[in-house]
Amino acid sequence: ILATVLGVAAVVLGIIALVKRQSPKGASITGLVSGVIAFFTAIVVGAVGAFTIFAGLIGIGLDSELGGGQASEGEQWVPDTPAEALLEWPSNMASGGIIFAFDGTGPMPVPSSPLEAGTAPVPNAVDRENGVDVLIYVDYRCPHCLSFEQANGQLLDLALAEGATVEIVPLSFLDRVDESSYYSSRAAGAMACIADSQPEAAWFAHQSLLSPEVQPNSGPGLSNSDLISVLDQGVGGLNAQAVDCIESERFVTFAQALNSWVFATTVPNAVDPSIRVQGTPMALVNGVPYEGDPADAAAFGAFFLEQIN
Repeated sequence: ILATVLGVAAVVLGIIALVKRQSPKGASITGLVSGVIAFFTAIVVGAVGAFTIFAGLIGIGLDSELGGGQASEGEQWVPDTPAEALLEWPSNMASGGIIFAFDGTGPMPVPSSPLEAGTAPVPNAVDRENGVDVLIYVDYRCPHCLSFEQANGQLLDLALAEGATVEIVPLSFLDRVDESSYYSSRAAGAMACIADSQPEAAWFAHQSLLSPEVQPNSGPGLSNSDLISVLDQGVGGLNAQAVDCIESERFVTFAQALNSWVFATTVPNAVDPSIRVQGTPMALVNGVPYEGDPADAAAFGAFFLEQIN
């Protein structure tokens, strides 16, 4: 009971600091995260053994056989296929992911213009002296990505509100579960559509795609019309441009090429420059990867707190 009370108190103190801006960013995020840790420690019974997030979170090893290094600004992307040479980049995804920051009303993608076809993603310009950056790789078919979102979504909301950035990189390697439906590519493409055409809805679209009612454990996944329906409901209404983009699968080829790029290169801004994506979810806080159970909110909260202090 005491732990629960302390947890709630810590959350309240963190929120007060957030609203009044009376304490530094790190201190108020620390209060919020400390509260989350204490709260979950009080209500969770037993311990879940830690397992690595890089290989086997979805029961599949993904060691890339492709060469390549970390991209830098202006680097040319050598396409694997003629189609990739003609890729159309969406707005607000110059890093290859969607970088969210709090704009005073809610999480918004950091604006960026579409890159030219044949150009490699430009890594996010992080500022670890004054801020906190979170980088998360997801596949919207991945059940452990759903578990991570359900366990840690509230913490990410609070961190965003306090000034952290959260970059979401949607992948599509789980198309191989049902290649005929290529659901992962269509869901990732839908996220690119919304980032491009309706950016204010992108964070809520991400949350909707990782809700239990939407995320497919098996089978073909949602059709394009069903994707539009659930996203329309989840974001409070899709605009006509976003709907047309999803229907026409405008950014599906982009999503597939981005997936190949991610597995062919190292993780940008990682403390260990040799780290590569091996599976999903993969979450890094200030460049350090989380290797614990994606469903353990207390463990991720403790890890988060350790990286920002």
